[in-house]
Amino acid sequence: MEFHPFIEKSSTQEIKAFQEEKLQELLAYLEGNSPFYQRLFKENNINVEEISRLEDLQKIPVTTKNDLQQYNHDFSVLLQIRL
Repeated sequence: MEFHPFIEKSSTQEIKAFQEEKLQELLAYLEGNSPFYQRLFKENNINVEEISRLEDLQKIPVTTKNDLQQYNHDFSVLLQIRL
């Protein structure tokens, strides 16, 4: 886990910009490495490059408990890649 202590004393705008940068990094990672999210993005016609602001998160369906149970292997593969 990365720590970013500078963010604690940053302005609201700087914090939001930081969060949006991390959001874009995460979406790119998921698109490249997660079978579950690759399928989710494709089925819902989601172009991750169009999700650049925190407000854009509402375009992505919520991952449910049922998703985690039904597609557990897809999430396990993702965890193995990260480790």
